[in-house]
Amino acid sequence: PLNVALSPALYERVRRAAAEADIPLADLDPLRPWAVAMALDAATLPPEEGEGDALALAGADMVIETSLPVGRRREALDTPRLLETAFASLSQAAPGEGQGLLGEILDDLPGRTLDLTTQIAWADGDTAPMIAELDQLRTDAPVLYAAMFDARNRAWMEALTRMMRTERRVVVVVGAGHMIGDAGLPTLLRQAGFTVEGP
Repeated sequence: PLNVALSPALYERVRRAAAEADIPLADLDPLRPWAVAMALDAATLPPEEGEGDALALAGADMVIETSLPVGRRREALDTPRLLETAFASLSQAAPGEGQGLLGEILDDLPGRTLDLTTQIAWADGDTAPMIAELDQLRTDAPVLYAAMFDARNRAWMEALTRMMRTERRVVVVVGAGHMIGDAGLPTLLRQAGFTVEGP
């Protein structure tokens, strides 16, 4: 249980944050620290202010998905089997994994505002903030990072390779975290023999 995995001081911070977010502590107690961090992060996103922020929170995938004409072919890279495998590997994470991530989320909660600094930098071609965030995640929760990024990227390559070789033009929308590093999609596509422009 969470009160065993965490120090008393960190557990007390989680208890207070859960109360402020109106999350029953009993819902968090069976979760691992990284999962608690993600739950608190999602539950405490600041209110959307204006259409621009709403679109930013929705993500490019949802914006494009809702704008596609009826009948346009689409395909999900995450299959049910792949997601099941990812969550199975997450269950192997050590009970204490993600405590650093949880602490960072808790530090960020007071007076939280919508911060798109990393996203704006990415849109301007500056990858350094995104790389720093992912490096921190890899340090704080290595199993989470491997399951959500490295493993999924490699699993997606079969579908991406087929699309690239059989379709005239393909638009693929993934999170920016999948575009960076030795196991990022640009690197894997280059290794597969494709010419890639970008990060």
